[in-house]
Amino acid sequence: MIIHGVYDRVRKYFFILARIRIHDRWYGVNFMFDTGASVTALLDRDAIRILGDKLGKLKKARKDLVGIGGFADTYIVRNVELELIDAYKLGNTYRAVLEKLYVVTHHKRFRGDEWKRVSQLPSIIGRDILFKARKIIIDLEKYPPQLQIIF
Repeated sequence: MIIHGVYDRVRKYFFILARIRIHDRWYGVNFMFDTGASVTALLDRDAIRILGDKLGKLKKARKDLVGIGGFADTYIVRNVELELIDAYKLGNTYRAVLEKLYVVTHHKRFRGDEWKRVSQLPSIIGRDILFKARKIIIDLEKYPPQLQIIF
């Protein structure tokens, strides 16, 4: 199965169309392709949209994740279904179950303009899913640049 990503020319990264199933409901999420991230994580924008009031009731992770914005409050949602969707053939999908989906929030650490910037960071798909692929091809010479994840 091949999953094609989409190149965002403005932000200069690839994203992957996906759906996640939390608490028996499906939600659309565009995950940034991030080989530097060890785990797949929902960040502020998607976390607030999807979990809303339930965000404060999630189980806190033993360790907070650290990234470009520094340490962030980190929570866990267990047994989340993840469906990656091919950007060119929407019927092609790859499904996996995440034992843990990390939910990363910065809202307690940032205010004002900093919060506005941090809250726009995309959710990320990390090596916990990417290493299930048999091959990953990035072709920057094509226009637009191409990403293929072959499972």
